[in-house]
Amino acid sequence: MATRITLLLLMLYLSCTECQNNCSTTIPSLISHERDLMRCLNAGYDKAIRPVAKSTDTLNVTINMMLLQILKLDEHDQTLEANGWMQLKWTDSQLKWDKSQYNNIDHINIPTDRIWTPDIVLLNTAERKESFVIGHKHATVDYNGNVIWVPHMRLKAYCKFDLHRFPFDTQDCKFLIGSWTYDKTKMEVHEPSETIRKFAWDTREWDITEYYVTHKTYSFTRGSVVSAVDTYPYLMYTLVMERQGVFYGTVLVAPAVLMAVLILCTFIIPPECNERIGLGVGIVITLTLVMTVVDDYMPTEISEMPLLFMYILFDLIMATLSIVVSVIVLNCSQRSVRKERVPVFIRKVLLGKVKAMCCIRQTGYNTITLVDSGHSTEASGLRASESIMTEQELEMPLPKSQTMALDRVLDDIRMYLRDLSGRGPSNGNQAASSMGIPNMPSHQELLLEEWRLLALVIDRVMFWLFLVITVIVSLAILSH
Repeated sequence: MATRITLLLLMLYLSCTECQNNCSTTIPSLISHERDLMRCLNAGYDKAIRPVAKSTDTLNVTINMMLLQILKLDEHDQTLEANGWMQLKWTDSQLKWDKSQYNNIDHINIPTDRIWTPDIVLLNTAERKESFVIGHKHATVDYNGNVIWVPHMRLKAYCKFDLHRFPFDTQDCKFLIGSWTYDKTKMEVHEPSETIRKFAWDTREWDITEYYVTHKTYSFTRGSVVSAVDTYPYLMYTLVMERQGVFYGTVLVAPAVLMAVLILCTFIIPPECNERIGLGVGIVITLTLVMTVVDDYMPTEISEMPLLFMYILFDLIMATLSIVVSVIVLNCSQRSVRKERVPVFIRKVLLGKVKAMCCIRQTGYNTITLVDSGHSTEASGLRASESIMTEQELEMPLPKSQTMALDRVLDDIRMYLRDLSGRGPSNGNQAASSMGIPNMPSHQELLLEEWRLLALVIDRVMFWLFLVITVIVSLAILSH
């Protein structure tokens, strides 16, 4: 029994030893084959030489660029910065092997600093550095010599932005990808056969509407020889973006529209109110600040002025004109002494037809009534609401000598009655009315009332004029 157990243990020991020997010999064999393959590929390899069988052959390079995210779009400097991946494919005639001699190894990863790589650059770059590749230093090579290199890239390109419809604009930015030194006879670039992918992550500010690639060429003359013209191929990746203008519409467009409404409100304030000029100045300051914010998004040189900038400039002009009109209106309504009436032409136009068109009713000293305590209004032939000074009388020039004499007599009577009653000017006027003396205003008060009426008509005319102009310009600009 003991002999059988000993034989069984001996057999187990021998089998484990044989398994360990097989494993230890298999793993080094795989490593040695890959090491031998790497030594074979690097033996005599010159990465400075184009990997073609003949010097007259053209090397074909396929470029597929997938953008991941827009990092920054600078309207002022007209640059677009983005990151993504770039897939480069070409065939290297020096990197071929028989996979049966290397334990059926059909592909291998090789550091890119040991093999030839195409000098693909961003032709319209906005950075000083030449290469935009920032990672992935290994390329995958199969036994047929097909090389696939997928580096990570960071692009910063010049773009010509059209900000005419800012902030509801659509921009198309182009990335020009091609070789820096090899012309069309040495290396040809091709767009990918499969559909290129769009952004992996959508941006909050921009909607990507189109992303496509086209093959282009440009010519370059070598030295002073006119006939020696080299043609360089490149791929133009076009990115079409539409701005999401909700934020900018709230921050920039809405204040501009509200300022236009406030400009109209300055003509609703009574003519004698001095705060209307302060409101106009506040509107001008606000529009100046909004214009400064918009200017930060504008490039230093633009071919066409943005519509939003034009609308803010229009508001600024209207606000300035409203301040000028307010000064004229205050000058008409706030003077305490007037020596002359409103000029005849202005009186006929503004205080006649225009006043009627603006639906302004004549109030104040122009509706003066006569009350007789001893007689009824019917007996006296006058109605309580009848105006002593009619429109025809207002159109006639007042006789200065008679009016001034009458003013002095009436003023003396009022002062006497006021001193007699001791209860203020209103009681004096009532007493004068009870004695049959009409409660008529002085000549100076009539002049002031006429000028105040002129200020009211100017306000109403300017309100409707500014309203019509603002509506037309707003619809014309904001509809685009």
